[in-house]
Amino acid sequence: MNESNNHTNPDSRYEILRSYVFDEHQEVLMKTFSELQDSCTDWNEIHNHWIDLNKAITEVYDLDYLSTQLLMDRYLELFRNLRWVTTSVFSGAYDSAMRDLRFILEDICQAVYIDRDFQYLSIKEKYRKTEGPERLRGSRLISKLRLNDTQLETIKGLYNELNDYIHPSHKFLMESLSDPRVVFFYSRLWYEDVHSLHTRVGDTVFCLVLSQFPKASSIFFDRPYVKSSLEEMSMDFTLSMEGK
Repeated sequence: MNESNNHTNPDSRYEILRSYVFDEHQEVLMKTFSELQDSCTDWNEIHNHWIDLNKAITEVYDLDYLSTQLLMDRYLELFRNLRWVTTSVFSGAYDSAMRDLRFILEDICQAVYIDRDFQYLSIKEKYRKTEGPERLRGSRLISKLRLNDTQLETIKGLYNELNDYIHPSHKFLMESLSDPRVVFFYSRLWYEDVHSLHTRVGDTVFCLVLSQFPKASSIFFDRPYVKSSLEEMSMDFTLSMEGK
């Protein structure tokens, strides 16, 4: 069988695609875990906290009520989004992960704002508030979250940091000045940057969710290892919600 026929063979095309999609990423995963295995567990911890908080919310809030909350819809999809961020990081697609983190942060902030300011609307009407001229984004959106000044400035600062990876900013572009990123790669520096941003976004999200569903706080913090894990990752925003 000649070479051209090989490329039309379904098995051959599958192997080419599998190699293209996975082989480089597998190398990054192995390299990352071999050098940074202690911090690698943090990604699992944040997923576990998502599960624990979701269970706590559904234990104390009526499902009919939760079905009217835009935040609950967005929080449920957060699990998939967090998994994709983790997949990106351990595949060497650090910039993609950072862009997704900004979406996650703005997505949750938007849901909190709409649920609070338009609480009597139906879920479909709340979704309509995410479009059109009256929708809010960025710092203007964050300013509407009814938080104290310190919290607002912290979240705005995090949002602005993430903007450096959304837009072709000087900071982002300078990273590839002497070494254009042609293929996926392992970088301890990039990993540590996105690890920090991921933890801070997770901290902000859990804090905002608890502020919207405060009755879940006691159940969430009473779950085994939750508080010690949050303390180890310095997730102070979330910890501040204990007893609220």
